[in-house]
Amino acid sequence: MNIAIALNKKYVEYTAVMLLSLCMNNKKHHIDIYLLHSELEENDIEKLRSTIKEYDVTLIETKVEKAIFEEKCKSSEQWSIETYFRLLLLDILPETVERLLYLDVDMLIINDIFDMYNSEFNGNDIFVVKDMSGTL
Repeated sequence: MNIAIALNKKYVEYTAVMLLSLCMNNKKHHIDIYLLHSELEENDIEKLRSTIKEYDVTLIETKVEKAIFEEKCKSSEQWSIETYFRLLLLDILPETVERLLYLDVDMLIINDIFDMYNSEFNGNDIFVVKDMSGTL
């Protein structure tokens, strides 16, 4: 499975929890995780790597220049510049990546996502799920 995430320094701890929940519930599958960031330091990335070191996971660090978005895209406390990094995925990812799941870093993965990851798109290029904002 190919997973993409984007984060800044404020979300390292949340990301560690999300990645651990992803790995714990998807042990049967190899996962390549594309980590998009602009300001993480080596110790931040090492913290994420050490969180998932026991699992069949490859963490692929991709540094993005904030300047690409800073002048053209609004950001706020709730919507950081990193929110826009997913717009570059087609330009950043290797051509060998044919399918990708983008996950927000403030999620908990409580089940195996392999079947969802491999869902049919029925002729569509993408599909999305509703953000429940913590409500059921």
